[in-house]
Amino acid sequence: MNHQPFETWILTEEPLTPEQAQALHEHLDECDACTRLSAAWNSVGRLLQTTPAAKPAAGFRVRWQARLEREQQLAKRKLDRRQSWILLSIYSGGALVILLLIVLQALLIFDSPADLLLAGVYRFSAAYTNLNVIEELLTTLVTVLITTIPPVYWMAFAAVLGMLSLTWIFSLQRLILPRRITK
Repeated sequence: MNHQPFETWILTEEPLTPEQAQALHEHLDECDACTRLSAAWNSVGRLLQTTPAAKPAAGFRVRWQARLEREQQLAKRKLDRRQSWILLSIYSGGALVILLLIVLQALLIFDSPADLLLAGVYRFSAAYTNLNVIEELLTTLVTVLITTIPPVYWMAFAAVLGMLSLTWIFSLQRLILPRRITK
């Protein structure tokens, strides 16, 4: 005997048309298998409705949150590591390309290694001289500022700078640290 579409009608929760309901009722009067299926399905439905929901074991929320936090930290570490390797590769490749271009340009500009060495010594000594001049200028500027500005203004400046630093630190803390939701 063909039990379709009667089994489908028994097991679905969709409303049946009057013709389908009549056909199902007639089939249930004739077929013991479908009658048992309907009775079993109805008892399962009643059992599901009357059975209370299972309570989680004690400490479930704490264990679940700890596991979730561990998994998130692990995923973050993996992502950070992957990004670090990608950036290291990109930067290393870029540095290698720049080095090759510099070497190629140096070979095209200079006729001999002695010219290259002399140019390098000249550039180094010029940079050293420029740094000495900047150091003297900054030393003079600081000396002049310290002697001309009264100490009260220096203390006010330090206080304002300290308050701005604290504001910056607390702002970063609020932005960076995750917020925990507790009940």
